[in-house]
Amino acid sequence: MRHIELALKDDSNIVIEGKGKNIIPPPEKEPLWKRYFAKFNDPLIMILGVALLLSCALVCYEIGWTNGSWNLVIEPIGILVAMLLSTGIGFIVELKAEKEFEVLNTVNDEEIVKVFRKIKTSDGKYTTRLVKVKKKDVCVDDVVRIEAGDAIPADGMLIESNQLLVDESAFTGEPFASKNAESTADKNDNEGAAYAKNMLLRGSTVIEGNGIYVVKAVGLATEEGKGAISTQKGKEVRTPLNRQLDGLGKWI
Repeated sequence: MRHIELALKDDSNIVIEGKGKNIIPPPEKEPLWKRYFAKFNDPLIMILGVALLLSCALVCYEIGWTNGSWNLVIEPIGILVAMLLSTGIGFIVELKAEKEFEVLNTVNDEEIVKVFRKIKTSDGKYTTRLVKVKKKDVCVDDVVRIEAGDAIPADGMLIESNQLLVDESAFTGEPFASKNAESTADKNDNEGAAYAKNMLLRGSTVIEGNGIYVVKAVGLATEEGKGAISTQKGKEVRTPLNRQLDGLGKWI
């Protein structure tokens, strides 16, 4: 408890809601109509578009100059239906997946976290208590208690640990990466490690043991938040395959 009292600053928040949101906002969305018409930039859809134009021109020639049957319009109509089905189904599936992802993020932000905070009692004094807050309400300088099965709500530094084992595979890229998190780790203990042993990252999971740590970064300031920003910027990067497909589309 002495470590907890030292970690809690005199100006620590005493309101359960906290001072700021521990949320990683989703990327800015384009208008739905713009996102739908973007589906027509696919090279295969462009090929169908060219086929539709040629088919329409041929049908107009057959009907206008050779008195052909109106049954000939079935072919361009079929091509148009194929284009609309392809773009429409892809657009609907994308929206559905996006909505489900947003629901998962909302549920994740509503998870309960156990936090030590200074609370004002009825006699006007302050006392340290373990309270439950939502993950999105965790803020810098909060002292958080974690146990086996808990997801780390924000980045921070350990002050107490008891056989704490943390899975950081989401950050190292390995199928399964764990480290024995220690609050007393020094520079020599951290050699060769992706992250310091006394450092906990939002998005990692406690496999076993328990501990207490001080939050140092929330939301977009966390390693997970920085990764989300990089991912959003990465959408503008064109891979060699993307460039080849773009070239094919322009040639068509």
